[in-house]
Amino acid sequence: MRHTDSRPKRTYRRLTEKEILLLETNGCRAESWEKIRVVAQFNPHRLTHVAFKGENFLGALTGRVYVPNTGYIDSGIHHAILDTVTVEDDVFIYKIGSRISGYHIEHHAVIDHVGELITENGCTFGNGVGVKTVNENGGRMIRIFDSMNSHTAYLQTTFRHRPKLVAALQDMAHQRAEEVSQVPGKIGAFASLRHTKIVRNVNIGPYSSIDGSSALIDGTILSSKDMPVTLGVNVYAKHFIIQEGSSVGYGSSLEHSFIGQSVKIEKQFSSVDSAAFAGSEFGHGEIASVFAGPFSVSHHKGTLLIACALSFFNAGSGTNMSNHMYKLGPNSQGLMERGCKTSSNVYLRWPKRIGAATVIMGEHVTPCDLHRFPFSYLVEIQQRSVLYPGRNIATIGMVRDMEKWKNRDVRKGAVIRDSLNFNLLNPMTMEALTEGAEFLKSLEEQGIKQSYDFDTFVINEKDRREGIRLYEQLLSSYIGGVVMEALAETGELSVNRRLSIITPEGNEAEPGKGPWTDLGGLIIPEIRLTSLIDQIESGRLNTSDQINAAIQETASCFPKDELSWCLSYIASVHGKPLAEFSHEELRKLFSRWQEAEQALYVRRFQDAGKEFGEAAMSGYGAYPGADAQVRRDDFDAVNGALEENPAILQMKSRLEHYVQTAETLKALLAIPVEQARPAAHQAGRS
Repeated sequence: MRHTDSRPKRTYRRLTEKEILLLETNGCRAESWEKIRVVAQFNPHRLTHVAFKGENFLGALTGRVYVPNTGYIDSGIHHAILDTVTVEDDVFIYKIGSRISGYHIEHHAVIDHVGELITENGCTFGNGVGVKTVNENGGRMIRIFDSMNSHTAYLQTTFRHRPKLVAALQDMAHQRAEEVSQVPGKIGAFASLRHTKIVRNVNIGPYSSIDGSSALIDGTILSSKDMPVTLGVNVYAKHFIIQEGSSVGYGSSLEHSFIGQSVKIEKQFSSVDSAAFAGSEFGHGEIASVFAGPFSVSHHKGTLLIACALSFFNAGSGTNMSNHMYKLGPNSQGLMERGCKTSSNVYLRWPKRIGAATVIMGEHVTPCDLHRFPFSYLVEIQQRSVLYPGRNIATIGMVRDMEKWKNRDVRKGAVIRDSLNFNLLNPMTMEALTEGAEFLKSLEEQGIKQSYDFDTFVINEKDRREGIRLYEQLLSSYIGGVVMEALAETGELSVNRRLSIITPEGNEAEPGKGPWTDLGGLIIPEIRLTSLIDQIESGRLNTSDQINAAIQETASCFPKDELSWCLSYIASVHGKPLAEFSHEELRKLFSRWQEAEQALYVRRFQDAGKEFGEAAMSGYGAYPGADAQVRRDDFDAVNGALEENPAILQMKSRLEHYVQTAETLKALLAIPVEQARPAAHQAGRS
């Protein structure tokens, strides 16, 4: 039995004879009253039918405490067995079926109708547990610990070719496990634990609310006033860690699972050997051996996600994955880069690597690597995987996706564990589409064909041409947006002076120039990632706090690194840095960026118009005698006007800001501003 060495540094005293007599009159008993210690303000009237085993420490039970669905009642302990327990001030404990053993219960906690609440010797509260993410055979197993974030977890699971790095990170998990194994379990201040059958070897953080769960075994629940954790009816969790702000609802099951901040799991969802990070939401279905990066979503029944890494992902109903053919076992795995989504009844047989923001429809059974074709559609046609490169660029859905994740981020408070950037447009995806565009152009060297068959997927000629056009437009729009915004922020100066200010010099330019990667939701240059890994392997960063601080510092460098990448790209394409461009060259460049943004606006507005066309109104005005005008009125009453849609308003605002910035910069070049084009939203409707 653990001794409660972490009890508050307070002055305790023995019970008086009068207090012992009163406790016994109230049905209380003890193996030895000599082992019971109380504070000066202890009120024995607040204990009834309590049995004490071992050494117990009791605080003042003189105030009131809030019990959910009941209101404020007197603090106290009733109908319970306490075995080596510390109880702080104003706790309410009522009807414990077996016993409370080895716990430190902080002030204003509520423990009501609990079967058993036990901490056993040597337990680690889920710290150090192995979670077999991505590969079911266990080759990418991560060791979880309570302060882990998506970035250190991603390093563990992805960088297996750096065994020294993996060992260093897993040693941190083992060290944390060793630390917590030396102290009793804890029920945090203002936590509420009610109507739960079994709680064994679980640390429960302050302000947690657990009501009706079936069994919680070997885990940690981090919680805070700003981001409380809730667990609901019939929740089963074993070998787990749940971080602040998350909720696990009705009938859900967690086993060998890590749940990051502000994750929502509900409606009988099952997680096995998986990790889910900030803002993810899961209901009805199942994940097994999944690294669910930030803001991954699966809401539907019949959905199985297995053996893959993904982030900012949305699963359509009936999405199903498989990772082996019953031969050598489950050794296949998949990688879906940020922003992918599946339609209903998609089937994916691993292995595959799918590019960022790709929309997937149908069944896809052949291995393929499509990472250099982001923003695409992957569609099954006649049992073949047909790729539409860049098709998603022209859709209003991608515009909405680029905004929704940051709007859904409800994390708050002093501790934000995952350092995220939400950008779908970033140097990593731009590098990929640049490579993809070059590949699509190279196909012309083989001679123009009606379609190009790569065994595992097909690209049609018209889609190849369209892909090149969309990739080039998006790249121009992106680079122009980054560079012109940086120029605009430098103040009332000449363009040449602004260029000299934003152009990095020496070592400052280096990090952003090379390749980039997605580190579990954080887009960073590989040169910074390599530096981080080297520091971990060398021992210069040897605690999770040090690593997290380094990651946060790296995240803060994103704007300047992104600008550095864009300027480097311009220099590589044009053969000279932007600062050496003539005024005429700059004017043409600004105009080309502006034209690309306007062209994309028109395409996306036209795509959005399909959602408001006649075909979209089927099912509206559905009563006898309703004519076309009634359908239109009914549709408008439900959906509003196209021009007032939030995604359209946001897109229009971006275009107006983009055009204004470009025109302002061109005016500074002392060149007459071109005649304004027709409003792009009007062009989109013509």
